[in-house]
Amino acid sequence: MTLSGEFSAHREPASGELTTVPIAHPLFEGAQARVPVKTDRPLARGPLELLKWIQERMPMFSAAREGNDAPKRNRRLRGKG
Repeated sequence: MTLSGEFSAHREPASGELTTVPIAHPLFEGAQARVPVKTDRPLARGPLELLKWIQERMPMFSAAREGNDAPKRNRRLRGKG
Protein backbone atom coordinates (compact mmCIF):
# COMPACT_ATOMS: atom_id res chain seq x y z
CA MET A 1 0.00 0.00 0.00
CA THR A 2 1.29 3.43 -0.92
CA LEU A 3 -0.06 6.89 -0.37
CA SER A 4 1.01 8.90 -3.38
CA GLY A 5 -0.19 11.32 -5.98
CA GLU A 6 -2.15 10.10 -9.00
CA PHE A 7 0.70 11.07 -11.33
CA SER A 8 3.10 8.62 -9.65
CA ALA A 9 1.25 5.53 -10.86
CA HIS A 10 -0.39 6.41 -14.14
CA ARG A 11 0.41 3.36 -16.29
CA GLU A 12 -0.94 0.72 -13.90
CA PRO A 13 -4.42 2.26 -13.49
CA ALA A 14 -4.60 2.87 -17.24
CA SER A 15 -3.85 -0.81 -17.92
CA GLY A 16 -6.32 -1.99 -15.25
CA GLU A 17 -3.56 -3.56 -13.10
CA LEU A 18 -4.20 -1.12 -10.23
CA THR A 19 -7.18 0.89 -9.17
CA THR A 20 -7.75 3.48 -6.47
CA VAL A 21 -9.98 3.38 -3.42
CA PRO A 22 -11.31 6.73 -2.24
CA ILE A 23 -10.82 7.40 1.47
CA ALA A 24 -13.93 8.95 3.01
CA HIS A 25 -12.34 11.63 5.17
CA PRO A 26 -12.31 15.40 4.57
CA LEU A 27 -8.51 15.59 4.83
CA PHE A 28 -8.02 13.02 2.08
CA GLU A 29 -11.00 14.10 0.00
CA GLY A 30 -9.79 17.69 -0.08
CA ALA A 31 -6.33 16.55 -1.18
CA GLN A 32 -7.63 14.15 -3.83
CA ALA A 33 -5.85 11.29 -2.03
CA ARG A 34 -6.46 7.67 -2.98
CA VAL A 35 -5.04 4.31 -1.99
CA PRO A 36 -3.92 2.32 -5.07
CA VAL A 37 -4.84 -1.36 -4.82
CA LYS A 38 -5.05 -4.32 -7.18
CA THR A 39 -8.27 -4.29 -9.19
CA ASP A 40 -11.01 -6.66 -7.94
CA ARG A 41 -9.04 -7.71 -4.85
CA PRO A 42 -9.89 -6.93 -1.24
CA LEU A 43 -7.23 -5.15 0.76
CA ALA A 44 -4.81 -7.56 2.40
CA ARG A 45 -4.40 -7.70 6.16
CA GLY A 46 -1.33 -5.41 6.13
CA PRO A 47 -2.97 -2.46 4.37
CA LEU A 48 -6.12 -2.88 6.46
CA GLU A 49 -4.03 -2.85 9.64
CA LEU A 50 -2.19 0.27 8.46
CA LEU A 51 -5.47 2.07 7.77
CA LYS A 52 -6.76 0.98 11.19
CA TRP A 53 -3.54 2.21 12.81
CA ILE A 54 -3.87 5.58 11.07
CA GLN A 55 -7.50 5.93 12.18
CA GLU A 56 -6.75 4.99 15.78
CA ARG A 57 -3.52 6.92 16.34
CA MET A 58 -3.77 10.03 14.21
CA PRO A 59 -6.23 12.49 15.78
CA MET A 60 -7.33 13.97 12.47
CA PHE A 61 -8.65 10.55 11.42
CA SER A 62 -10.08 9.35 14.75
CA ALA A 63 -13.64 8.03 14.79
CA ALA A 64 -14.39 9.98 17.99
CA ARG A 65 -13.85 13.23 16.16
CA GLU A 66 -16.21 12.33 13.33
CA GLY A 67 -19.09 10.91 15.33
CA ASN A 68 -21.52 8.69 13.44
CA ASP A 69 -19.65 8.89 10.11
CA ALA A 70 -17.04 6.34 11.28
CA PRO A 71 -19.01 3.17 10.31
CA LYS A 72 -19.63 4.52 6.79
CA ARG A 73 -15.97 5.51 6.44
CA ASN A 74 -14.81 2.08 7.58
CA ARG A 75 -17.07 0.37 5.02
CA ARG A 76 -15.57 2.50 2.25
CA LEU A 77 -12.05 1.64 3.36
CA ARG A 78 -12.93 -2.03 3.06
CA GLY A 79 -14.40 -1.40 -0.39
CA LYS A 80 -18.03 -1.91 0.62
CA GLY A 81 -19.52 1.53 0.26
